[in-house]
Amino acid sequence: MKRYTPEELRTKTLSELRLIRADTLKKYQALASFKSSAEAAILPVVYMILKSNDPPMYVIRTARSAMDLPGFKSHDDDDYGETLAYAQLQNPFMSNDQLSELTKKLKEALASRKTELPDSDEYAYGIPFFKARQWLDVVGAWDEQENNESPARSREFLRKVAAKLKRAQKDDDDDYDTDSDDSEPDLSLPINDAAVAAEKAKKQEMKRIAEFFKERVLVLQDEDAPPLAKDDIVSMYRIWARGIAAYSGALIVEHMRSAFSAQPVYISSSDNALAFKGFALKTDDWVYVAPNNDPVNVFLREECVFSPTAKSFSRTMLEAYVNWYDDSEYPKTKREPVLKQELRDILEECRIVFPMVVRINSVSTTGWQGVALRNDPNAKEEPAEKKSALHKANIVERRMPGPNGALLESWPSIAKAATSLKIGVFKLKSMITQKIADKYGAILMFADTGSDASTSSGASTPL
Repeated sequence: MKRYTPEELRTKTLSELRLIRADTLKKYQALASFKSSAEAAILPVVYMILKSNDPPMYVIRTARSAMDLPGFKSHDDDDYGETLAYAQLQNPFMSNDQLSELTKKLKEALASRKTELPDSDEYAYGIPFFKARQWLDVVGAWDEQENNESPARSREFLRKVAAKLKRAQKDDDDDYDTDSDDSEPDLSLPINDAAVAAEKAKKQEMKRIAEFFKERVLVLQDEDAPPLAKDDIVSMYRIWARGIAAYSGALIVEHMRSAFSAQPVYISSSDNALAFKGFALKTDDWVYVAPNNDPVNVFLREECVFSPTAKSFSRTMLEAYVNWYDDSEYPKTKREPVLKQELRDILEECRIVFPMVVRINSVSTTGWQGVALRNDPNAKEEPAEKKSALHKANIVERRMPGPNGALLESWPSIAKAATSLKIGVFKLKSMITQKIADKYGAILMFADTGSDASTSSGASTPL
């Protein structure tokens, strides 16, 4: 393509300039057409195709390229009317698993609108065509965010996703191109009703944890008192609350830090248990009171220990009770099934015992948290006071950005965070230092103020 200097253009007549412009536009259009044709051949797509007109119902599918779309004619003729809309993705080497993950996110976002198709295991989604296009714009924004390799632009892509989510979630009758709301998008906006419900459940769990601390956790003035292990707090809370959520442990650590300004430490032991100095569990009333002298109550009072950290297998307790009863002086009027059932009934109603799957010596099966046989080595009674060598804990947190960003996950050390996230320690430190956001917009930081990981791997960052 010939390039003209300003001096040459000044010598041309108006007709000649028009011919040059027309020729240049034609060549650029040919280049754009070639680029469009190449992209149509190699870039994967997520698309929504109409399955029912009244009301409009669309199904979500994927294709390895635009050329694989139903009814494809050419890259210059991709107007499918309102029967099909698609989002072209950026990575030509995207795996089928990655495509499936992207469509899974879209299906979760549209879960409230899904309807099962008759004679099919596929779902259709009841939305108008312009909404289908808006949701596919969200897919495109998700894909751009996933493929972004510049930490400096992570916030930009996060904001773009939030803005397109906000538009797609609006229940209105606007056309596709109408978007007059220029307000700042909420970067923490949940993408569907399930996310809203999950956030509500987390807030309710925080309230329960606060109630538990008021009732069962003591603040000590004795500096020589042994530290209180986080696992011991979780054990008692599990029994008190009659079960916990997967994120309850992280929320307990968050409550200790926010309500008491407690600084976590490590107990120098083989498992590097996270702990807090200056606290203890209230256990003076955590005792089993036998209502009578029936054999089962005598067995529990004399042969068992009750402690929040004690645990036992169901079969161990039941067999021990049957053997104890056979060796006792009580009249042998009860058969084995009756004996086992009466022990189950009492333990299931006991407020300081919780039935659950317990893990002892690498074996997991049904059992009880809070009770064990006195002669069982796994019956962990309250530990004797002893001095513990402590060191600061590098707690790593995954949070949404901002001064009050929601806590999503936490780990008691850099090594455990790296193992959980399946990345190297040095990469993890780099992500903390550079505040690199993941595909959901969350960032990693240390538990104090989000300071970077500039310290060496052998040093501890003060909290």
